[in-house]
Amino acid sequence: MGRKRQNNSLYNNNFTYVWYLEQLKTIMCSRFKWDNLPPELNNRIIETMMFDHRFCCFFYDEILEQFLFLPATPVKFDVYNNPLRWQVVPLNGATYTRTLDKTNSVLFFNNITQQPPRFFLEVYAQRLYEIHRTIDTNILVQKIPFFFLCDNTQKLTYENLIGKILGNESVVLADKNADWSGIKVLDTKPPYVSDSLYELQKNIWNEVLKLMGITGGTSKKERMLENEVEYNNMETNIFLHSFLDTRLTAAKEVNTLFNLNIEVKPTEDGDNFVYRTSTPFIEE
Repeated sequence: MGRKRQNNSLYNNNFTYVWYLEQLKTIMCSRFKWDNLPPELNNRIIETMMFDHRFCCFFYDEILEQFLFLPATPVKFDVYNNPLRWQVVPLNGATYTRTLDKTNSVLFFNNITQQPPRFFLEVYAQRLYEIHRTIDTNILVQKIPFFFLCDNTQKLTYENLIGKILGNESVVLADKNADWSGIKVLDTKPPYVSDSLYELQKNIWNEVLKLMGITGGTSKKERMLENEVEYNNMETNIFLHSFLDTRLTAAKEVNTLFNLNIEVKPTEDGDNFVYRTSTPFIEE
């Protein structure tokens, strides 16, 4: 049972981390809506590509006769470290490659610092995962807040008993002829802290939403004053514009270079650039 439980724990650890990272990625890649893109491109391609890569390139391939949007690696910079020439390589491992510049392509950046969001979202996914699994453990040990001390001959008996308790069986049957005289139990009496951990998790969730330019939720116990709300929205707007402005610039350059009419805007509440998303941590 010990090895099986260990394997389950490893699975739950990995699954929980990946689940949080995918949730954050979904939100990050859904913040903006791209209109009037060429038919071979769509919102998913643009945003997921920029999620993983520092530089992405929009260009037209004369052989394929279509627009492409691929990761780019700069090969020459100016004195301000701005890319002057870059090379694109497809993600499918094909031998196709091209070296381009601003005369025949447009370079896209995710934000003003030219950094992809994956790295900082991995940090927050790790924090959310750690708290989530700690909550799971804290709740679990409320069932068995003690250690059994036994020799190897009794180990299987205790494992079976613990397994039944963990299985939420209200009645556990034991062999009356078993030797219980050697039973020793250490009561660890772990405190129940899941509620406070859940509040911490809500705060971290709302913090990462703000860094993505999204106004999160607050609980009834944390009602903010009007000036606090305005300050919070101002911070959120600053973060949102760090992502939006680079996209607006790229769209303008694409339209000028290729005679297109691409537009980009926040998915919701485009007039004030502050929009909300429902999260599992918002209290009505």
